Amino acid sequence: MPSATSVRRAWIGMIVRAPDAVQGLGFLIVFLLTFLSNAIVPIR
Repeated sequence: MPSATSVRRAWIGMIVRAPDAVQGLGFLIVFLLTFLSNAIVPIR
């Protein structure tokens, strides 16, 4: 059974045809999640 992450990535790959665009979109999502989470600054 495929995981939710692989299904989402396959869906994005079907919508965005260029591999560079898929990579850029994935980088943007991970970049934003890094700054929206508390991964850099610990919670007090």
